[in-house]
Amino acid sequence: MLRYRHSFPPPDDDDAVALLSDKFLGHGLGEPDTWHIESIGNQGLAELDVQVARSDWYEQVVQQLGVGSYLIAPLHLPYGVPSWESTLRHMNEALRALVQGNPPGVFGECRAAIDALPGELAGEFPVDSRDALYAYNMTKLLLSQIASLTLTG
Repeated sequence: MLRYRHSFPPPDDDDAVALLSDKFLGHGLGEPDTWHIESIGNQGLAELDVQVARSDWYEQVVQQLGVGSYLIAPLHLPYGVPSWESTLRHMNEALRALVQGNPPGVFGECRAAIDALPGELAGEFPVDSRDALYAYNMTKLLLSQIASLTLTG
């Protein structure tokens, strides 16, 4: 199913109503500024290329979703690496505690995951732009949580 709405104006003519119903609607677009639902194919896959102006996409989709207030960060967890097995097991237990409604268990398992990290974390170590982005995003996430807990509006 395809749900769409368009804003193509009717042809500029003296008899716009006739043109709209006979020709314009005949192209299958339907009436402007009205939502339309169309069936596409018979339960098969169909490829459809659509062009949308960047300003329309931002104003009518992205802005409405509030994506600007979300932090999107890739997660790189080394599943399958033996030295990380204990750390990731604690993260799985933290998720289990979260699902089971056990907040203290979540914090305990997250702390245990950090404690179980392989290698030495003290001292200087090389960083790149991905590391810097991660540090920035995690700090922003932490500050957001602290603000939500401490500021009353």
